[in-house]
Amino acid sequence: MKSLFTILLLLVVQIFAISQEFAPIGAVWHVEVAEPFAPEWSGTLTNESIRDTTLKGLDCKVIFKSQPTIFNEIFGEYILCQQGDSISHYIETLDSMNLVMDFGAQIGESWESFDRANEFQSFGTQNNYKYTVDSISYLILDNDDSLKVQHLTVLQKNWSQPESEYFWNWQTDQLIERIGFRSALLPRNGGDGLTDDQFETDVRCYQDNNFGLVKLTEESNCITSSTEDLSNVQLKIYPSPTNGMVRIAGLDEYENVKLTLFDYSGNQIEEFLNINELNIGHLENGIYFLNISSPKLMVTEKILLIK
Repeated sequence: MKSLFTILLLLVVQIFAISQEFAPIGAVWHVEVAEPFAPEWSGTLTNESIRDTTLKGLDCKVIFKSQPTIFNEIFGEYILCQQGDSISHYIETLDSMNLVMDFGAQIGESWESFDRANEFQSFGTQNNYKYTVDSISYLILDNDDSLKVQHLTVLQKNWSQPESEYFWNWQTDQLIERIGFRSALLPRNGGDGLTDDQFETDVRCYQDNNFGLVKLTEESNCITSSTEDLSNVQLKIYPSPTNGMVRIAGLDEYENVKLTLFDYSGNQIEEFLNINELNIGHLENGIYFLNISSPKLMVTEKILLIK
């Protein structure tokens, strides 16, 4: 009986480990690229997990990145490695692992990363980043499954000044379980042409053999190629910072929408039903979180109140 129990336990552990695999072979991300000063470079790039490898004792995936343009096609490979809930990016020239994602981080926990993302010297500003988990919500999929979403404050400092203090440059992001950053698959750097740069604006959708297609946009087609297609707005909360009035665009397609406002400590302040604007001008200055939920939607967005 003990042996049977041990075998069953090992099977459960193996199944759980497989279910948590990041970037399984065949996984594809479609990412928007919007170049405001060079629309001929705008379009959609793909990141695809194409093969397994092992580096420094870690299980790794080789990711192939491709972006067609009107001139040619930008393409190349990079490597992501997994250790538990942490995902690192292998930087060949430094022969080192750069921690980019920590799916296991809880509210209030942080991790640090930097944007030397491959062997090419970025011509933009290179930054170290510090990600702090502000809150956690869940993305409800069409099959009623869900993915955990970590809502992040992003601090930065120049990589050439490691002793300097991190500062907040109004940056926030979301890290979605199994998928990665909502803004781009890797931390942005200044436009080296291979890894995710400052003009990659959102992961439109993700697909693998386990989850199928996960759409992070209201667009019917995940693959777009025109600047007009890339300009469509999903859910948007504005203005932020605000002096009181907060408006939410993109709720028209959802029914039975509940808005729940929380303070920075996670205490519920107010709750609203089926509205697309609210006034928080009576509250004290600070950071608040607005949870938006319906039968097919669950997101949490940060609001900065400055009167």
